[in-house]
Amino acid sequence: MGVIWDKCGRLCGIRVYGLMYAASCFLTAHGSSFFSLILGRILGGTSTAILFSVFEAWLVSQSDKIGLSGETLGEIFTKQTIVNSLIAVSRRV
Repeated sequence: MGVIWDKCGRLCGIRVYGLMYAASCFLTAHGSSFFSLILGRILGGTSTAILFSVFEAWLVSQSDKIGLSGETLGEIFTKQTIVNSLIAVSRRV
């Protein structure tokens, strides 16, 4: 998926993620047919794939633009991983 967002733009990818995830949530929660449930799950899976590729790529490209050091970027990713882990453990995922 990264190749698509390199051509389209990472900000475009982030927006597409938001719209697809919102549609996924709506269809999964309010769908009245089996087809809408399946479509909602497909959109959810696709948007998750976007989530795990576009945001990190955007962060790296922006850090290059503003001149963050590799060490600072590493600290950001370390904190992100710790916070994500703590949230997952607290939610018993």
